[in-house]
Amino acid sequence: MKKLPIILMYLFYSTISYAQSINELPRQLNHVYNSNKSSKIYFTNSDSIFEYQNGKVNFIKKVFNLETVKGSKLIVVKNEFFFIDNLGGAVYKENQNLLKRIDHSFKHKNQLAAAVFTYNDTIYKFGGYGFFGARNFMTYFSESSKEWEVVVEAPKSEHPPGLFEMKHFVFEDNLYVFGGSTINLSNRNESISNKEIWRFSFKEKIWKKIGELNLEKLYYHIFDFTDTDKFYFNHGSTLYRLDLDQFLLIEYDENDLLKKINYAFPGTIQNNQLNVLVNTFNSEKQISNIMSIDLNDLDFKQKHLLSKEYEINTEYIYALIIAILIISLYVFFKKFSYLKIKNKSIQFRFNRIQLNENEINFMNLLLNETLVENSKFLELLPNTIEISHKSRVKNATIEDLNSKLRIISGKRFIIKKIRSKEDRRYYNYKLIKK
Repeated sequence: MKKLPIILMYLFYSTISYAQSINELPRQLNHVYNSNKSSKIYFTNSDSIFEYQNGKVNFIKKVFNLETVKGSKLIVVKNEFFFIDNLGGAVYKENQNLLKRIDHSFKHKNQLAAAVFTYNDTIYKFGGYGFFGARNFMTYFSESSKEWEVVVEAPKSEHPPGLFEMKHFVFEDNLYVFGGSTINLSNRNESISNKEIWRFSFKEKIWKKIGELNLEKLYYHIFDFTDTDKFYFNHGSTLYRLDLDQFLLIEYDENDLLKKINYAFPGTIQNNQLNVLVNTFNSEKQISNIMSIDLNDLDFKQKHLLSKEYEINTEYIYALIIAILIISLYVFFKKFSYLKIKNKSIQFRFNRIQLNENEINFMNLLLNETLVENSKFLELLPNTIEISHKSRVKNATIEDLNSKLRIISGKRFIIKKIRSKEDRRYYNYKLIKK
């Protein structure tokens, strides 16, 4: 008998499916989820779930025990409603108008103000604060184990600081996080504003710092929304746009409509129209309406070029190192691929062999002249040698030099006889590199 009232209420509300005027938007919004993928905004009041799309608020269903998950984060996956505990651990799922806890984990209270989002229909958490520390890793809720599992990063990945209350969004296969706070490791009772912009690639499992954003006390807000790769947010009373394509921060000028924005509801962009919830007042009550403004009518107050971390592909680095090494080796061997006389020795690369005085004089002549006449060799020989004997000494000296050149150069160099064009009876000599 106790279940009869609940069953009757369920039957009554299950027959209701209607579109409300935006003026009938519930005054108290407890959970808000912006689905950029489907351009829908889901929200709850004290006991119901609604959706907003294309200027209409549609009633979805009653949830009788919504009060039990106050302070949790609403996530919608495949038209199913999940409520993620803000402290960490607990996961509730709506089933037949009631919320039931489905996880096998525990409420550890170590991920307060973490980023909660979806990627490929999986619920993720990054960061969060608890017990005087902030997390710098990511977890996901496993449908098979019903527990939070850690995302294993690639070994070469960088690591962001532990963050909480940060702004975040998913675009294509990347998560972007910026703003928020990190813990002062010198005094864990203090937090520090985070100015770094980080990107996580789900495909490569790699974190990368991509730049910095010089804004203090920039925290997650339910109003934040995206339009492809552009992220819109408010800071103070100013509307900003983070443009990843140009890596610019666009600061919009003041506008009468922007001054009336109700930041408890996300903005959306459709057909170049910025749709926001604004508050208007009459003598009796406050009325909330969705109003639109053409983005072309918004003036830029300032454009800030963000500080960018330049990425260098490690493959290019390795290729550059190899190229430098090859060029250095080429220059090195080029430099040492010639013969030289040093300390009464002839040297080729790291090989050297001793020469006598005649051999030194002959080699110097061969190294400095392209073609050496026979008479020049004879002139280099001592006058103590008889003229008739000089030719034999010259021939023996050249033969000995050729033997030594074969040894130190591996037959790369040879002294070759070339018949004289002027007188076929005589020969000239040339040092040839094979």
